[in-house]
Parts: sequence; C-alpha cells; structure tokens
Amino acid sequence: MLVSVEMNGKSVEVEVRERPDGRLQVNLDGKDFQVEARELPEGGVSLMIDNESLTVYRTGDTLYIGGTQYRVRAEDPLKKELLQSSSFQASVGTVTAVMPGNVKKILAGEGMDVQEGQGVVVLEAMKMENELEAPLSGIVKKMYVSEGQSVEAGTLLFEIE
Repeated sequence: MLVSVEMNGKSVEVEVRERPDGRLQVNLDGKDFQVEARELPEGGVSLMIDNESLTVYRTGDTLYIGGTQYRVRAEDPLKKELLQSSSFQASVGTVTAVMPGNVKKILAGEGMDVQEGQGVVVLEAMKMENELEAPLSGIVKKMYVSEGQSVEAGTLLFEIE
C-alpha cells in the first residue's frame, strides 16, 4: 500500500508491504526498512526497525515517535481516487470499515464465489471480532486489505461483482 504522508509540513511517500515472515517491508522516500510491530497495552506500538527499538503513540493527527512530536496527515491515493469516482459511490458491492480496527482473517479471497450474507473478512475492533459479510452474491473482485493490516474507518476492504 502506497500512501502520501505529511509530517510537520514535509511530504513523504511511504509504501508498506507485508512479508511472508509477518514483518513489514517499509519504503520511506526510497529507503527500505524491515519493521516488526507489536501493540502495547496502553495503546501505543513498539516497533523494531532494522534492529532498533522505537515506541510510537498516536493522538488524533499527532504522532509521538521516540519522544518527538510530529503532526501527521496521510492520504491514500487509491482510496481518494475511489471515493471521488461516482461509480464507486453507487456500487452496492463494496464494503468499507465502519470503525478503525485490524484485519484478523480473510475468509474469501479474490476470485472466490460468495453468497449474500457469507463472511468475507473478520475485522477486530474494540477487542471484538466482527465478521463482515458479502452484501450480494457474486465473485470477490478485489481484496484491498491483507490479514494483520490496520485499517481506519472508511477504508475500502473488498469488492464483490
């Protein structure tokens, strides 16, 4: 996933990919980092970036990274393009996250036939697992998320055609 992030007024491109070993491959303005993330009980995240430990907390649009404060605004170009598309807005085959959470499990992948009401994605939000269902019978056209991914409210999860 590629996002444009503005930190204290400076714009940077960030691409995040999940590796087969569960770690994240993060490309920040052309430089690659291997990242392991672990949620902390008090709401922060402990990151291990290229064998260096870093603690991150978020409050609204402010990130506290290793004790330094950053104002951050992130824009997902794909999400912005889809939201501006009238065909996207009119589609009943798309499912978005109604609240922030983590994708716990993908129950039906791209190309799979699903029936209306069949579970497609399990989203963990507020310490509860919610099975998100196919809004209609059809084929999973596109899966926009992967297992273990954190999502914000409004994030496009999958599309059925």
